[in-house]
This record gives sequence, C-alpha cells and structure tokens, in this order.
Amino acid sequence: MSVRSVSLAAKVDIAWVDGVCCAAASLGARDVDGVFETMGVAARALPLWEQHLRRLRSGARALGLRWRPPARLQRAALDLLRSNQHDVLRLALERVGRGGRWVMATRARDGDSEPLRVVLAPQARVASDGDDVKRCRRVALQAQREQARALGAHDALLWRDGRLLESTAYNVFVLVDDRLRTPPADGSILPGIARAVLLRAGLPIEIAPVSLSALARSPFIVLTNAVYGPRLARLASGSVPPPGVLPETEPPKALPAGLELGNEAVGGVSSGAGAEGRWMSVLRRAWEAAIRF
Repeated sequence: MSVRSVSLAAKVDIAWVDGVCCAAASLGARDVDGVFETMGVAARALPLWEQHLRRLRSGARALGLRWRPPARLQRAALDLLRSNQHDVLRLALERVGRGGRWVMATRARDGDSEPLRVVLAPQARVASDGDDVKRCRRVALQAQREQARALGAHDALLWRDGRLLESTAYNVFVLVDDRLRTPPADGSILPGIARAVLLRAGLPIEIAPVSLSALARSPFIVLTNAVYGPRLARLASGSVPPPGVLPETEPPKALPAGLELGNEAVGGVSSGAGAEGRWMSVLRRAWEAAIRF
C-alpha cells in the first residue's frame, strides 16, 4: 500500500520507518541515539537533499552507524510530504542494536512572524548532545528551547566564555563594523547547511568570534537554518544580558557600497528605511538562488 493511500485511509499524519508506514503519533517521544537532518520543501522538491545526506553520512560514520540508505529514499520522502501536506522533513538514522533504522516524519513550517524574539542563555551541552554531529539525542538543546518558549521567545541564543555561539536550532549572523559575522565552526557550534550556502554566496561575511558586547551593539540578528533560510531576530525585551554586556545599541550600519550578488549590484535595493531591510533582502536573494532549480 502506498504512503498516500495509508494517509487517506487513516486520515492522520503518517511516518515512514524502514519502508513501512505507520501513524506518526505512534512514534511518540523516544530517547534514541542516532543522527538526523531537517530540511524544507521548495517548489515541491528538496533542493538541498544531497548536502543533507552528506552531513548525515558523516555523522553516522562518527557514531559508528552502518551507512546503507534505502533505495528510492528521496522519492519516499517526497511522497510522505505530499501525503501529509507538510513542507518540513525530518530524516533520521537511529541506532538499533548493532544496526540502524531509517525514520522519516514531517511537519508544517511555523508561522512565527519576524523579527523573531530570542533570549540569551549560557550553552549547557551534555556529552550526548555533540558539538559537530547532529544527534537525535539533544537533551540540553531541547530543554533550552523549551525554556525560551516558556518565556514567550522563539528560541535561545547560546553563549559561552563571553562569546555568542548559535541558537538551539539556528546558526547566527550579527552585524559587526559594517559586515555580517558568524561564529567559527571550531567545535563549539553545529555548522548548518544554510550557513554554508550563505558563506559560498560571495557576500561580505566574516567567520570570526562574536563577543556578547558586539551582540548587544548590533542593530539586528539573523538566524539561519535549512528549513527557513535567513530570518530576522531581535533580543526580547527584558532579556537580561550577562554581566559586562553593554545594553546600548549603535545606529544601524549601512550596506557596503558596490556589494554585488551574481551579476546584479544591490547597493540600490529598496526594501525599507534602514540597513536591516537591505541586508535581509540580499541574504534572502542569495538563499532563494541556492534553492532554485
């Protein structure tokens, strides 16, 4: 029986486990080890599938999981997304004994409006979270995001030793001295697919540490992941910075003159009154170019 026929018969969201369909609710909240990828649909396709699969394979090897992807896995993923009428896929390779189990589930993108509200939180990883492997068991990250949600924020920006690192679900870009800056992939963050796309786009982005003082002075924050691309964010009102972080903000920075994206100059982009709108326009155009077939 096909994915679609199971979904229509049951009228519930379904999941896919090693080629067998089941009710998504039956998976429940499971404490399993393994690796996973989350990706968004664009134009009824998964344009970054190969990049996600490469990172999944790298993570599987790091954890000693056998790498034997099922045949027609991408086709099954697209069928599942269409059946559930969703636009976000979670693909996991879970540890089962000495082998592995392939699991796919779907959901809809959130409708949170931008700018997203974020709060600061000290990074509190545990050994099973892993820094550079996207593991299924992400205990500390899940707890910190739930705490941020309880405070009415979309997510938590994580810091350690006075430096901004990432959020629980996104990489972070901050405007520092007229250029966007993103923390280095030095083992303290999980470098994402969307981050890599923007770094390859030829934009004036620096890979360098971001101090919490620089964060406090920056006029805006950009969060990125492979489900949403770039999203505008701001520190939530009442979010208390750690000791020593300056609360004052500087005037918005201007977009560097002569910046080009592809063959088009973007110095004259009209997208709002300030640099914030112009920067977001440039980033979104770079993202859309990367996911366009």
